[in-house]
Amino acid sequence: MCIRDRQRTMAFMEDWTQKGYENWRKNQDIKKQREQRDQQFYEKTQQKKDFVKTKVVGSERNEVLNGIDQFENKLNSLGLTNKAAVENDAEKQLDPNEQEEYNATASLFKIRDRKMHGDM
Repeated sequence: MCIRDRQRTMAFMEDWTQKGYENWRKNQDIKKQREQRDQQFYEKTQQKKDFVKTKVVGSERNEVLNGIDQFENKLNSLGLTNKAAVENDAEKQLDPNEQEEYNATASLFKIRDRKMHGDM
């Protein structure tokens, strides 16, 4: 009777070990699939973030460039500035307030020129 019990116990242990291995293998497959889904989700999320960032930066860039044109047009329509006047004023000695205004206007012209030449 002792031998039969041992044989049964050994058969049970072998069966238990085999089922444990099968369960472990299934769990490993499930883990691998989950990790692949997680990676795909991460990549898609990252692509969406990159797309949105690119779109936002592009629209902000266009807004800035269009804003410069609108600003210049508004200044011109008000008769507040023109390029020749700014260049002539550069030759004169300016007080600090006028110097600040000149620098701002000159900067706008530089930005516009760079935009027109495609440097921006």
